[in-house]
Amino acid sequence: MESTGDHPIPVDDAAASEGAWTTRSTPYGPPAMAALRAAVDFAKAGRPLTAVTVVVPSNSVGVAARRWLAANGGVIAVQFVTAYRLAELLGGPQLVGAGRRPVSTPVVDVAVSRALAQHPGMFAPVARHHATVSALRDLHRELRHLPESTVQRMAIVGSARAREVIRVHRDVTRQLSTSWFDEADLLHTARAQAHTHHAATIVFLPQHLRPTEQALLEELSRTNLVHFINGAAEEMATGSIEVVDVSDADEEAVEAVRQIIAATRAGTQLERIAVVWPTADPYARLITEHLDEAGITWNGRPGTVLHERLAARLLLDVLNIDRRGIRRAELFAVLAHVRPWRGDGTQVPVQRWERLSREAGVATDADWGSRLIRFGAHLQSLPNRTDDAVAVTQLGDFVADLRATLGPPGQPASWRHWAEMCDELLTRWLGGHRRIARLPAAESAAYGLVQGAIDRLAQLDEIDGDVTRQVFLDALAAELDAAPRRVGRIGR
Repeated sequence: MESTGDHPIPVDDAAASEGAWTTRSTPYGPPAMAALRAAVDFAKAGRPLTAVTVVVPSNSVGVAARRWLAANGGVIAVQFVTAYRLAELLGGPQLVGAGRRPVSTPVVDVAVSRALAQHPGMFAPVARHHATVSALRDLHRELRHLPESTVQRMAIVGSARAREVIRVHRDVTRQLSTSWFDEADLLHTARAQAHTHHAATIVFLPQHLRPTEQALLEELSRTNLVHFINGAAEEMATGSIEVVDVSDADEEAVEAVRQIIAATRAGTQLERIAVVWPTADPYARLITEHLDEAGITWNGRPGTVLHERLAARLLLDVLNIDRRGIRRAELFAVLAHVRPWRGDGTQVPVQRWERLSREAGVATDADWGSRLIRFGAHLQSLPNRTDDAVAVTQLGDFVADLRATLGPPGQPASWRHWAEMCDELLTRWLGGHRRIARLPAAESAAYGLVQGAIDRLAQLDEIDGDVTRQVFLDALAAELDAAPRRVGRIGR
């Protein structure tokens, strides 16, 4: 590899046809964009329709780069892709043609759980804990991108814990290798298909290239021009810092929005303003709420995560509501967030039910039976409480129906059974497909993500047996964690 300092290496047509690798370091910002403009023009060599591939660290960088090029000289026949997307284009068809499918988080979790169940080793005391499965899943994904020689050396000279992790990693790889493929499989296959990629490649501001990604780019350089544009840190920009002392986090968010408004009135464009915070909780929610209230267009991570959206919260709360029996306080905490619809087109009278259940003395799971029935009979005997007696009966029927729907907490069932239960709960509690279609845009988008997660979990019967509701719930939570989280259009 050669370094060119501040100027790209001139590469003649013959060298480009045989492959070449050049690098350039440039400050971030406009200088980096100008370097990309020069690299694209050089790769095209005066032929605008010559194909060029720009590998970017993220989709947001790709959008920003494409728009900058479009506004500064124009852009045509240039695709902006991440390294993973490039691997999909090169290696995906071959893997799919071999009958393999893309792996998902729950699939890996199932494979890890199976490996631990067969040979728990030193993880025996915590083998059934979801945190153990999650940690080993993440380590497995990291190890998949290391050369086998490195993994083998870790297995020989590493600690006892490292050797156990590698043992689980190899077991999971073996389980998934015949029917599934992951990012590492895509990158390995793409490397073998690199000769089919007939376009100059520009790697723009790479942040961290994994060994599998580096190997793919090295293979591309054998037959194509591969040009690296690396970002270099500049000296600290001159400017001023203003410190504002306020009383609490909410006032901090309000003051941040005031500063944004003041900056825009002074001529600063919104795209040149960023808000950073030390922790997402509570600042992400507060900032986004105040920005929306002020009518300021923004994009970035949402203050409300997927778990807090209506559909996700419904499933996560209801599927776990009987972990200690159906207690009155916990039931009405759920109903306060997600008010179910009934078959007659009305929503359950949450406040009335809560008042009557408290008046009946209901507290624990056992009280929904005899105590509620006796209280309903007592109300029936009173001349002015007939409507309340009917409401008590409806509340008892609602709890009995919920208990029947969930079944015993520890009873195993198929993944599809639990997925169909989730579909039923979403449809019934949210009022059917017509009302679901009228949800606010953010809730509707979240509903789609939740439904997709449920559909993927329903397919796990192909690789796993019956599981308890808690195992399904853990898998659902992990799948929701992996869902993309971004609000707004990139660049606005």
